[in-house]
Amino acid sequence: MLGGGDGTRFGGDKIFADFLGRPVFWHSFSLFEKCAAIDGIIVVGSTKNHKMLERESRAFSKISTVIFGGKNRFESAKTGFLAAKKRRPDLVIFHNLANPLADEKTLQKVISAAEKSGASAAARKVSSTIRRADGAEIDREDLWEMETPQAVKPEFFAAGLKKIARATDDLAVAIAGDASPIFVETPPQNRKITTTADRDFLEKAAGHFSIGIGADAHDFGDAPPLVFGGKTFPAEKKLLGNSDGDALFHALSDAILSGIGEKSFSTFADEKCRGGEKNSAVFLKMAVEKMREKRRKIQNISIVIFAKSPKFEPHFPEIKKNIAKICEVAPTQIGLTAKSGNGLFSGGVAVHARVLFL
Repeated sequence: MLGGGDGTRFGGDKIFADFLGRPVFWHSFSLFEKCAAIDGIIVVGSTKNHKMLERESRAFSKISTVIFGGKNRFESAKTGFLAAKKRRPDLVIFHNLANPLADEKTLQKVISAAEKSGASAAARKVSSTIRRADGAEIDREDLWEMETPQAVKPEFFAAGLKKIARATDDLAVAIAGDASPIFVETPPQNRKITTTADRDFLEKAAGHFSIGIGADAHDFGDAPPLVFGGKTFPAEKKLLGNSDGDALFHALSDAILSGIGEKSFSTFADEKCRGGEKNSAVFLKMAVEKMREKRRKIQNISIVIFAKSPKFEPHFPEIKKNIAKICEVAPTQIGLTAKSGNGLFSGGVAVHARVLFL
């Protein structure tokens, strides 16, 4: 497994970036660990990430060692191959740790094809029109876009190493060693992550979503004003609480935080209240900021309000605008419903909020 790149175009070591709640490298480690056809794993890292990869690899029994790679992709692949060759394997499989959505079915097909032909690779038929810089069109009929995993018989790779000193993928070395490769068409989501945009695109392709649920309830006090959904109701009694009592913003804050795996908003709101901050919009903004840090985006908000009075429905457009501004969504992505609660909430207000993240 190859993870020795410097991640310049990503802006950092991409294999340690978060992807679907785990580091990018973890997905490849997990795939190869559970594949019965894989007997052992050698990880090729860099001088910068070697120690971290070595530490993380301890959770995977098939990873035998983490070695230092070379100055480029070809040199790292060569170093990894020579380490694997000492164990006299039937096949050597190369995989980029930056390909987190490779799947076991593709891996098995690549292995089977290489056993027959001597070399195989996960690849994708080119479907778009391809042109050179001078405008000339290139026939796409026999063009394939290479991905990993790629598998080769050791004798072909060893023979290829004697003939070439540079290659952009491992199949090129096997071909130089007279292998006749078989391409295995890979699912579209099996793409190498190069930039942060690649990472974000693949997360969406994987259907990464989560749901957050929050609830809050407050009794009415003896005096106005009521603050609810970021709107002030001057003639209505306020809701009791350490802050301004905005039960809707509180429930929504908790829904956002629960959906991204964070603790309740009270873990930071209570301290803010003691410091004099009473505006619940501030707490909701803090929850949204934590959401941004987790690179999550709200797809839909659904809120149910339980109260005998006041009547909130006439104020839904304004409340939606307040929520939309803070949560960075359109008002059409917000659903508000008000229920009387059959008189059970005559002394206060209860709110249930749900948030869908993509």
